[in-house]
Amino acid sequence: MARGSSADSRSGGPASPNIEMFGESGEINNAGKAKIRKKFFVQNIQDVPKVKQIEGYTPVSLTYNQIGGGAYEQNVEYAAQLGAQDTGVVQVLAGLTGTFEMFTNYETRPIALHPNILTLLKEYAGQVVNGVVQFAGGIIQKDGGSGLSGGEGERNPMFGVTSYKAITMTFRHTYYQKNVGASIYDRAGRTVTSLPGGFPTPKGEIDEETKEEIKRRWLMLMPALTKEGNSFRIVQEYVLLDLSGLAENLYEPTTTPGDTVNNF
Repeated sequence: MARGSSADSRSGGPASPNIEMFGESGEINNAGKAKIRKKFFVQNIQDVPKVKQIEGYTPVSLTYNQIGGGAYEQNVEYAAQLGAQDTGVVQVLAGLTGTFEMFTNYETRPIALHPNILTLLKEYAGQVVNGVVQFAGGIIQKDGGSGLSGGEGERNPMFGVTSYKAITMTFRHTYYQKNVGASIYDRAGRTVTSLPGGFPTPKGEIDEETKEEIKRRWLMLMPALTKEGNSFRIVQEYVLLDLSGLAENLYEPTTTPGDTVNNF
């Protein structure tokens, strides 16, 4: 009998008569998920759907191809399940609690949303007309004064500007967990001021009165779930909010999930 396999089917179906071949492969990804792939020799087409069971693993996919003489090569992928400690996280190597990734991008936003819009309106002769920010044409004074002048100087650099590029950041935490309840969605739409895994975050503004840093806030999105065997692959993303211009009560705060994310 092939190593790590048994002749009976845990699903209660008939035993698999398929013979294991050389060519086993596998992987352990950074999120702590182990998978192995095995090949089997199958003599009859009716035996192709029959899969040998491996202790601690669940078959998650099956492919096959004919190799001649009415025989087939069956390829089965197995995903590791929880160990004896049942910590709530599929973790086969010590210290692995998921992958942590940071992405940066940019997006185009209306100039009215610029965090320094009040200063721009004052220094570059701007005004709001029917809810739209407009900057006048003309010449900016050379002497450092604000507003426009008919004398010598530079053309208003804000004339015709209607948008600006804003840098965006997204943090992604990917991990595995055996049981997932409805409470996993409770944090969606709320904010945290720190990230799982001890990831560093951009600095915030300094409070003029207390001289202390106002920590940046991250908005938690709805987690994405994928069922793999009897465990779930969970992808939780956090989006960095603007540095300023957000009312304190616009988003409700919440706590940052722990590294092992068992507190869902």
